[in-house]
Amino acid sequence: MGFAVGVVFTSVVAGTVSLLGELLTVLAIVVALLVVTPWATLALLGYFVVIVRLYLRWSVPKVRAAGQAVATQPRDPVLISV
Repeated sequence: MGFAVGVVFTSVVAGTVSLLGELLTVLAIVVALLVVTPWATLALLGYFVVIVRLYLRWSVPKVRAAGQAVATQPRDPVLISV
């Protein structure tokens, strides 16, 4: 039992440290871009904005259509009477 707890604890700590390392790496890249090349940072942010807008333009109508299709389906009278 103690061994299993130790393994879980070790994996949780390792995962947390790994995640913190990843976050620090991303933060270091963003800071370096801001300090060295602010125009490149703005271009990168603009690129992400374009990607997000294209994704939303593609996905939102599909989600709305799916919601309307579900809303217009006939109800089961047995379920309504219960």
